[in-house]
Amino acid sequence: MNHVNAFELEVGTSGSAGKKRRFSIESNIQYTFDSAEELVQDTKELSAILKHHIEHQRPRLTVLDDYYLGENTTISAANRRKEDDKADHRAKHNYAKYVSNFMQGFFVGAPVSVRHKDKSTQEKINEINETIEDAALNADIVLDLSIYGRAYELIHRNHLDQIKVYLSSPL
Repeated sequence: MNHVNAFELEVGTSGSAGKKRRFSIESNIQYTFDSAEELVQDTKELSAILKHHIEHQRPRLTVLDDYYLGENTTISAANRRKEDDKADHRAKHNYAKYVSNFMQGFFVGAPVSVRHKDKSTQEKINEINETIEDAALNADIVLDLSIYGRAYELIHRNHLDQIKVYLSSPL
């Protein structure tokens, strides 16, 4: 069995015994389905997946979004005042935003380039990349990956048979 991502879920780690988890282990599972057609046809399963995402995954993703926005509620909410008449000012630092923006610049500061040997194929790739503004989209995807640990894009053809790609929020 592959245990590559076990550390992310704290599965089998020695330090997690007896600890109360902030989020359930289900807050970071991945949903898989054999085909998009089957998923769309099975509305009960699709509803169950959406319900599970809202109940188990969204709370964790919202906390990660708050960290990115500089709203660290665990620091603000804690009452660690040693004496009631003393001030207890806690500074909020937006490290998550700093790190995420740094990673975004590091990975896609120079835009991702796609090359093909065939000239006509390369022209089609260039045309699609101009239409979807791939450099901006890739930057947004990298930022979402850094904030939430996941990113999604929606790809479809519109009624004019044009390829459209949109960033989809993990929330």
